[in-house]
Amino acid sequence: MENWRREAIFSVILILFSLTFFIYSYQSIDPPFAQGLASSGTYVRIWLSILTLLGLILLIKSMIKKNKTKMEAMFSITVVYSIIVLLLYILIMPIIGYFISTILFLFAISSYYNFYNFKVIKDSKKLIITKLIKLFFFSLIVTMITQYIFANILRVLLPRSQLF
Repeated sequence: MENWRREAIFSVILILFSLTFFIYSYQSIDPPFAQGLASSGTYVRIWLSILTLLGLILLIKSMIKKNKTKMEAMFSITVVYSIIVLLLYILIMPIIGYFISTILFLFAISSYYNFYNFKVIKDSKKLIITKLIKLFFFSLIVTMITQYIFANILRVLLPRSQLF
C-alpha cells in the first residue's frame, strides 16, 4: 500500500473515532457540584477536539503530498498476536481476576517478544527454560507491584475472580 493511502485511511479512522467519542462524552453524568469547565466531559472533549484536528491535518497533508512510497503490511504476525492476546486478556479478566490474567498476559507477551527472533539451538533447552522462568517471575513481580499501587495507594477496585 502506498504511504499516502495508509495515512489517509488512518486519519479518517482517527477522525471517526474522535467524533464518536466526542458525541459520547455528552452522555457522562456529572456530580451536582461539577459545572462548566469542572465537568468530567470537558477535558475529554478538549483532547478529542485536538485529536480530530490532528486527524484533519494528517488527512490534508496526505492528500496534498501523495507520498507514493510503498509501505510494509500494517498487520504483521506480531501485531495480530498482540491484538489477540490483548483481547483474550480483556475477556478473561472478569472471569479469573486481575492478578492471574495479568500474569498470564505479561508472560504471553514477553515470551513472544523474547523468542520471536530467537533461534533455538539443540543444546539451548536449559537456556530457554531459564529464560521462561525469569519471564514468569518478571510477570509476577510487575503484577504484584501494579496491584499494590492500584489497590492500596490509588484505592482502585481491580477485577476479582468469579471462580475462586
